[in-house]
Amino acid sequence: MKTVVATLNAKYIHMNLAIRYLKAYAEPDFPVELAEYTIKDPVLHIVADLIERKPDVIGFSCYIWNIEETIRVIEILKKINPDIKIVLGGPEVSYDVFYWLERLKEADCIVMGEGEETFKELLSCFKNHEPLENVRGIAFRKDGKVKINPARPKLNLRNHPSPFRFKEDIPDLGKRIVYVETSRGCPFQCQFCLSSIETGVRFFDREKIKEDIRYLMKNGARTIKFVDRTFNISRSYAMDMFQFLIDEHVPGTVFQFEITADIMKPEVIEFLNQNAPPGLFRFEIGVQSTNDLTNELVKRKQNFEKLARTVRLIREGGKIVQHLDLIAGLPEENYDSFRKTFNDVFALRPEELQLGFLKMLRGTGLRHQAKQWDYVYMDRAPYEILKNNVLSFDDITRLKKAEDILDKYWNRHRLDATVEFLVTYAFETPFDFFQQFGIYWADRGMVQKSAISWKTCSPGSSNFCAMRKSAIWTSPWP
Repeated sequence: MKTVVATLNAKYIHMNLAIRYLKAYAEPDFPVELAEYTIKDPVLHIVADLIERKPDVIGFSCYIWNIEETIRVIEILKKINPDIKIVLGGPEVSYDVFYWLERLKEADCIVMGEGEETFKELLSCFKNHEPLENVRGIAFRKDGKVKINPARPKLNLRNHPSPFRFKEDIPDLGKRIVYVETSRGCPFQCQFCLSSIETGVRFFDREKIKEDIRYLMKNGARTIKFVDRTFNISRSYAMDMFQFLIDEHVPGTVFQFEITADIMKPEVIEFLNQNAPPGLFRFEIGVQSTNDLTNELVKRKQNFEKLARTVRLIREGGKIVQHLDLIAGLPEENYDSFRKTFNDVFALRPEELQLGFLKMLRGTGLRHQAKQWDYVYMDRAPYEILKNNVLSFDDITRLKKAEDILDKYWNRHRLDATVEFLVTYAFETPFDFFQQFGIYWADRGMVQKSAISWKTCSPGSSNFCAMRKSAIWTSPWP
């Protein structure tokens, strides 16, 4: 029996961790081939490559960014060879199995939640022609009806095999982002996030993780991103890993982490500021909103004062790049409230600030409570909101224009001094600069025209300065 595990990444540089876990867990009992594509690849090219491998079973790892393209692939695969067993897994299909099995007649079964042990047992059933009722953690059809088996207990991660020791990966390690997981689960309950569904945090074996990182660096990996929901949830664990990476990193390697900034102690920051080489670490910090009511409604516990202290101390150290995230569209966060949120966070001057828009992910508490705030959102992935009871569609389109300029100028560090001058002296608030400049771009049809040189439309150009004459400026030049 030949098995392929496949996924469609958003970009080539992304190296999918999930399918490598499946391969590591299934082998040597069941040899597994890896097949990675991107959502930009022509569907027929993907299908042709998979058919050429002559698989008996194909497992697809499904996410909001690839589900629609994945569906097109499996529909054609089944037309060409109906005997191929199609198994779906991943966060996009785990929490609404009735919907997916009703919609996707081509899918033979869905793996729910952690897939390693389940997928291996499923392969055993396929090989030995055993009934699927014996496999915990799957949903499937029988006699035309959807059947859901009992859930599988959580894995003991300390005994988990490494997903990195595959020779076929070595040539690409230096050209792609390598994702590493040292824990699973999240201690928080943010209702917009899938991580809130799993309670508790489980850790992988620390020494095995260190050996994996040594192996990856030895074989050329240069960008390693930790996918832990909160890397610093355990202070001792995080400090040990930080020390290890400082001591043993290969020059030129960058490590990225998602941290919860308001629980990071000043002594940890002081340690990093004193000992970390510049550029070794990048921190991603989710702020999402500074509106207390909004955070309460989504069960998000956050002390913005402590978060701001952490961001400032790290910035003062000058060693670590910080990427902060915002989410527009959360409950009771209207346009004016989000303007305040934006300005609160921009005042910290992070190197990067991402303005994202709420996505009503399947399985999340917020999606289940959508009617409470009159949410209207896309029927298909990525399920982005279109409006709610306090934020109109017009508000969202305006925020999209601000996001475009924020990314073009602030995050890409184009004309930093000019932008800093404008947000400080020429506009009432930083948000107003990004909003009004975004409207300026959009009114001239330049939002999506990447061929237009940003230099010809820079804040210091005569074109943009004409905004002052048309009374768009909110405050005069000093």
